Amino acid sequence: MSNEIHATLYSNITIDKDDLLPKIDKVKSPLIKPYAELFKENIDTVSNLLALPARLASHSFIYYAIIKSLADSGPDVDVEKFATNYYNKYYNQEGRKKVIEITIPFLSKLLPYESELTKSIQALLYSAVLNTWSSFEKLANNVWLSLITQPQYKQTKKVSTYAFSSIGRINQVYKDISLETTIKVVTNNPDLLLLEKTRHLIAHQQGIMDQIYKDVLGIITTPTNTLSFTPIGEAVFINMELERQFIETVLKAGYDLITSIDNILNPIK
Repeated sequence: MSNEIHATLYSNITIDKDDLLPKIDKVKSPLIKPYAELFKENIDTVSNLLALPARLASHSFIYYAIIKSLADSGPDVDVEKFATNYYNKYYNQEGRKKVIEITIPFLSKLLPYESELTKSIQALLYSAVLNTWSSFEKLANNVWLSLITQPQYKQTKKVSTYAFSSIGRINQVYKDISLETTIKVVTNNPDLLLLEKTRHLIAHQQGIMDQIYKDVLGIITTPTNTLSFTPIGEAVFINMELERQFIETVLKAGYDLITSIDNILNPIK
């Protein structure tokens, strides 16, 4: 576990390897555009959450360095001015990288002896998983709500509060407005299903594996699925690489949903 947490702390968060976020800006439909922007904001929120440990560690180190330098500078120094100048001089992009290189290995060595720190990092990753799924769930909901305002997509069945809480339910509500083929192209992805089930396991079981979830996760065939090996009664372990894959998966699904509906509402001529 220590090595995995080390990777989390050390990470310079990079997502969107396929450069999908800039492409979302090209959406034409005024119905979809606000929800495309909200989706991007939600992905950015998750990214900032993942970057938190490294940022806290590096800021703590730089403030320690400022205090130490102040102690060596004598009593007559202007503390605020000194701290500002020091921060601006050393905490540029290259400075942050060097600070992280110093602080993260130190934190990583502490982890085997600091169980509370390890728990905190894992809690952060659990939260990231929940928010990653929510980004897609909310997008699917918002797009559907915008579509049913159009005469060709009138709602024929009452939709429950939890209509977008799973891929199966999302598929159903889009099927009811004659967009079954469109939505299944978006949702037919085992990594997206893995994210959905992992989210449910965390939200409803606090991440503790039971036989039901073990069976459910066991039939999802994707290279990223290592969670099904978790013994019953133990908490699933989320590492940074898996959460990155979840973000990439949601980015792709969100992009596909946004662009497919945009193309339907604004056909290319």
